Amino acid sequence: MIQNNIINSAFESGTKKILFLGSSCIYPKFCENPINENQLLNGHLEPTNEPYAIAKIAGIKMCESYNRQYNLDYRSVMPTNLYGPWDNFHPENSHVVPALIRRFHEDFLFKLLHMPLIEDHHYLKICAQLASSLSISISAARRKVEVAAAKEGKKDLQSRKEIAQKILDQTLNEDKKQSLSASESFDQLLKALKEEENFMLED
Repeated sequence: MIQNNIINSAFESGTKKILFLGSSCIYPKFCENPINENQLLNGHLEPTNEPYAIAKIAGIKMCESYNRQYNLDYRSVMPTNLYGPWDNFHPENSHVVPALIRRFHEDFLFKLLHMPLIEDHHYLKICAQLASSLSISISAARRKVEVAAAKEGKKDLQSRKEIAQKILDQTLNEDKKQSLSASESFDQLLKALKEEENFMLED
């Protein structure tokens, strides 16, 4: 595991202090709240993130063992629910605090600009296409368009349709570029294999 290699390499290079970052998922799924450190390894972990939790626990125990055996200062801390620049504020898969901040911000924009709800069929169809392209829910795609429209101060149906279409076109173009890039890489691989085959035949 990565943390084991890093911790051991730090030890071998003479590093006396390490700060190892853990996670609240190391505690049992049904542990009491607020969480007490004594609850570690006193119950079953949450199955969906069990491998991650076990890796974190292994790092914590490794730090504890090195401290006992070599009198080092390898500490483990749990900075849970932190957020800041470059955090994940995705509407579908962010952590709790960033997700709440995003929703507060977006709701503030809606209320500030009095954005009306739109049920136009063509508009919803574009949002559905955008959702499919981004692999997100239709509500998340629609919210993405609404926020973009709110930031530009545009409330009318036509403007929001244009913004939705613009975002969809940008997404499709990016997908096309990635697809072309993958195709070019494959062509280069085939060319290299052919050259290697010719080289082997000449030998």
